[in-house]
Amino acid sequence: MIRETRAIAVRCLTTIGLLGMLFAMTGCAAATLATAGSVAGIAATAVSTGADVYHLGKLDSAEMIRLPELIDAVHQTAIDMELTIISEKQEAPGKQYMVLRDDRGTEIGITLDRRAERLCFCRINVGLFGSEPIARLLLFRIRQHEPVPPEVRVKPTSMPAWPEDPRGPVIDDGHDSPERKSRR
Repeated sequence: MIRETRAIAVRCLTTIGLLGMLFAMTGCAAATLATAGSVAGIAATAVSTGADVYHLGKLDSAEMIRLPELIDAVHQTAIDMELTIISEKQEAPGKQYMVLRDDRGTEIGITLDRRAERLCFCRINVGLFGSEPIARLLLFRIRQHEPVPPEVRVKPTSMPAWPEDPRGPVIDDGHDSPERKSRR
């Protein structure tokens, strides 16, 4: 079994080497380098420093949000970006799949998967040769429409000296009366 596997590996490497020599002899070295670069780019592993990972046309992220709120955020994003929702279905309990289409007819698949009450997995699929910037822009806009949890909201650092003026609010209509000047 091991000998057969090694024999297959040697044959594959020999074939690849011969094909490489053939391309090199044809005088098309630029095409060979470009092809090697494309293959290396497709075969490379996904590397990201943020909370989302782009790999082979798919942008994966984890969102701290409830599934219905995330679905609403995707709908709002589609409206903002003027994308058409051509299909939307619930694949399983807690798993939603949507397909958006742009004006050029390009389809973008979005999978939303509930992992916990306030944790969802989001995958934006623009296709193997799709646009990474479009996928990242979609995710950015989805995040802008997500509601901010109460524990993350910015709290004021100081309170006013008095909660309300007992004489009522100051109405600035452009006329400064002596009474209004004294209240400022």
